[in-house]
Amino acid sequence: MAGRLLVFVIAVMLAAPAQAAPEGLRQIADYFTAIENLQAGFLQIGPNGETARGDFYYRKPGQMRFSYNPPNGQVVIAGNTWLTIQKKPGKEANYYPLKASPLGRFIASDERLDETDYLASFDVFEGRAVVTLMDKDKPRAGRLELMFSFPEITLLGWRVSDMQQQITQIHLSHVKQPKSLPNLLFFVDESETEFE
Repeated sequence: MAGRLLVFVIAVMLAAPAQAAPEGLRQIADYFTAIENLQAGFLQIGPNGETARGDFYYRKPGQMRFSYNPPNGQVVIAGNTWLTIQKKPGKEANYYPLKASPLGRFIASDERLDETDYLASFDVFEGRAVVTLMDKDKPRAGRLELMFSFPEITLLGWRVSDMQQQITQIHLSHVKQPKSLPNLLFFVDESETEFE
């Protein structure tokens, strides 16, 4: 279930006054566009309340890695073409086209949040902003809500609603923007497969 919902993410924020929203959205878009590398811990809350933790890495454009803590041990890696899911490092990976989903195409692109056709809404709460992305031609295909602190902007996580209206939340902690991330993080290691 966790892997399927992450496929949607990679294949792949009460309202402010009308005059404030465009400026706030521009600030969020500036922040998001400026991210080159990001590293954080994550807490995933599944549709039935099940939880998992691990480490998250992002490198622009479109490269992500979720390393789940034991006993899960799952590894999810998004490259420029494929999203791969492994039960554990070194095991055989399942491959999914990254750009099969409209949201996946957005994540892999250099589009700004304030310019993309997938922008559905921008909302500001007390100390928080939410940018909602969805394919307006296929509203039942699901949506992605990116959550930021505001007005001091930091990516807090996101919420995914899939085609079955199942909701998965990702909460980030200890967010850092390192100057670089090792290529090895985004390499799919299937070295143990031949020995099974």
